[in-house]
Amino acid sequence: MDDIPLVSPETYVVNLCKKRGFDRDEVTLSPTVILAMPLFVGIFKKWVDKVEKTVIKNHYKNQDDTVSLVKARMGAPLMAMTVEEMVALGGLKFVHLGFAGSICKELTMGDIVITRGALNETGIPPLYGFGDCLIPSDPFLTDELIDFAKKESLQVYSGVHWCTDAPYRETWTKVKKYAEEGALCVEMEGAALFSVSKYYRVPAAAVYVITDVLEENGWQLTGHSRKVLEGCKNVVNFLIAFVEDHHKR
Repeated sequence: MDDIPLVSPETYVVNLCKKRGFDRDEVTLSPTVILAMPLFVGIFKKWVDKVEKTVIKNHYKNQDDTVSLVKARMGAPLMAMTVEEMVALGGLKFVHLGFAGSICKELTMGDIVITRGALNETGIPPLYGFGDCLIPSDPFLTDELIDFAKKESLQVYSGVHWCTDAPYRETWTKVKKYAEEGALCVEMEGAALFSVSKYYRVPAAAVYVITDVLEENGWQLTGHSRKVLEGCKNVVNFLIAFVEDHHKR
């Protein structure tokens, strides 16, 4: 009994439903959940409708209710909490759309990475029983995304990435270390997404658009440049085509 968590995500969801006057059975997620950073959400909006009966902020669904779109929050702890709650609400498959910084010469602004896993420098995975350095994405979902990108003639890069809780503690020594271990880029949420999803045995994958470059002479940041916006639009169009094709099978 002493090792059982004091608060469960289901208890949290039930309490929110009571507070908002919703019947718990009416508050659900679609089986496939796209967790997307705000810029992606704006591009998606023509494809989805706002959900009224929900306990999740910025929650949308497509017309046939097979996909939920939710605005992702920044950082590993918030990602872990979000996935916990979404599993409780019925989420069965997760794709995260985020941003990352390149740490290899091959990648530049607007390029697209479909990661195969996170080289972990965050505190979340050990709390879910995963102590290895590499926290892999779901291999089957990841391969499906990569294969579909090839089918759509969309150039993507695949490989592992570095995941950290402290972007202001990134050093050139660390950049070289993780690049030598095969990391293509760096971001903040992947290790939490993959560890929580593995704990609950639901598949999760992640797609990143490169928004900045870390190199020896400094940090190049372009924010929402034309190339980045183009990369985001390509990712959204690709993922819409992917889920529509997937649900036709």
